[in-house]
Amino acid sequence: MYLLWKEELKVGNSYQLRERQLYHATSPTNALSISQNNIDWRKTYRSRFGIGACFSTCPKYAHRHSSSDGAFMICKVLTKKIEVVDVNYDLDVPTKCENDTSLSKTGKVYVKYDDNTFYPEFIVYYR
Repeated sequence: MYLLWKEELKVGNSYQLRERQLYHATSPTNALSISQNNIDWRKTYRSRFGIGACFSTCPKYAHRHSSSDGAFMICKVLTKKIEVVDVNYDLDVPTKCENDTSLSKTGKVYVKYDDNTFYPEFIVYYR
């Protein structure tokens, strides 16, 4: 589905489509589900901006909120139109409907609001 979305977003896209390498940390118990069904932001217990799949540009920052035993996702993420906003757990989806991604003002946190525009390329387990 990711590759299909990538091709569809290229066609007629007036915005700059970018494929980024971003990081997502989770528990080892969630890693199996993610490897089979991708990241489902609807199942998360904590989410930036109140909704959406959360990724970081910095591996250390992504790990900060995970447990000592973890699964680290190295992900491919498609972004088109990005809205830069303050990091706030109560914010909703971006205010402008053409935005598919929010970015924190620090530039460390990306939040994707649409499905199938990201996938884990590698999963690293650690203790």
